[in-house]
Amino acid sequence: NDKHFLDVFDKEKIVYLTSESNNTLEEFKPDEVYCIGGIVDHNRLKGLTHKICTERGIRTAKLPLDSNVFLGDLREYLN
Repeated sequence: NDKHFLDVFDKEKIVYLTSESNNTLEEFKPDEVYCIGGIVDHNRLKGLTHKICTERGIRTAKLPLDSNVFLGDLREYLN
């Protein structure tokens, strides 16, 4: 399907997963749609997807990696 996700799902059901979010995902809800970003925006595009979602009123959340996965030196690349 080549439609944009906003044309397919209700905006109220969408949660865009981004490491810049202030909200940590505590549980998956079966009636919500979780979008995983298609670009890595750590360098010159840092924060772009979060900014766009905020401007469009799309909820965001980050995965609870800090409390569930040991990342060691990789942590600096994920923020």
